[in-house]
Amino acid sequence: METVLYAPIFANRRVALAGKFAFPYMPMASLLAWRRTCRDTYLLATKELRRSLLVLLARFFPDPVDFLRALTRWGGMIVGEAALSQVLHDPSVCTNTLEIAVGITSFQHFLHVLTRIIPFGTHTVNEMNKPAPPSFPTLRRIARIAEFQLASGLIVQVYQSYTSSACDVVCGAWTTALMNFVTQSSFGCAYPRLTLNYRGISCDGRMQSRRWFDRTTDERLRSKGFELAPYTAAWASFSTGPYSSSLRPTPTRGCGKILHICPFQGRYFGDPGSLIVFFDGFFVDLHGLRQSRVAPYGTMTAWRIPTQQRCLVVQ
Repeated sequence: METVLYAPIFANRRVALAGKFAFPYMPMASLLAWRRTCRDTYLLATKELRRSLLVLLARFFPDPVDFLRALTRWGGMIVGEAALSQVLHDPSVCTNTLEIAVGITSFQHFLHVLTRIIPFGTHTVNEMNKPAPPSFPTLRRIARIAEFQLASGLIVQVYQSYTSSACDVVCGAWTTALMNFVTQSSFGCAYPRLTLNYRGISCDGRMQSRRWFDRTTDERLRSKGFELAPYTAAWASFSTGPYSSSLRPTPTRGCGKILHICPFQGRYFGDPGSLIVFFDGFFVDLHGLRQSRVAPYGTMTAWRIPTQQRCLVVQ
């Protein structure tokens, strides 16, 4: 009887130990799938998710945990390439810049705390606080940009949202591949069906607001295997069957609305098409997150993708 009762446990532990050494090399979809298999793999995969984030942040901050506390205190989000790196579980995506989004009411307070976390003269060699380019407030939802140039050669950029929601910056990205966020307790992906498959919709309505930094990111994403297009029908897998781009589409065809990947579709973090992952789902304090207004709670944002493309459904 003992053999029957404990054999599955031993089997699960063997599976967990086998996966332990593969976790650092797993793509996010595989890592999350392994996390669901048993208690042991859940604990190991959860530890890997937290480890990968701390390793990424340790490149920029002497105390990553202190930084994450400040991020939570002032309602900020890790965005850009760093957030994409966490969502894909691929550290090579984030090269030399960490981007952070903060609401308009918290921006100055957060900068003050950040100067303590990365003190000038020891870690920071230059600090700039400047208005965003003219097109950014309207198209990218960014009002100001603070930049910390570190002694290591790395850069920390802090974006002041045009509103009180840091999520507004996430939704103002120039491609869906960068519509992701990371907090101390969670991370989210707006278009997981695209992003986890290394695809992204280019927001052609925001192309005029791209900086040299964004163009470099575009080249880097493509070198990593990303396919970027202004609409989903451009990809072969969405050009046949129920997502046909034929000239006479039916009301359910053409834009990927069923999969929540249509550029014209209203979206928000928490809808069926988004991915929200808590670092530790069993012990997360949901009431505390609501009180602290940590994403996906608190002031968030709904969006559509600004595009010049013509909808294939609405005639």
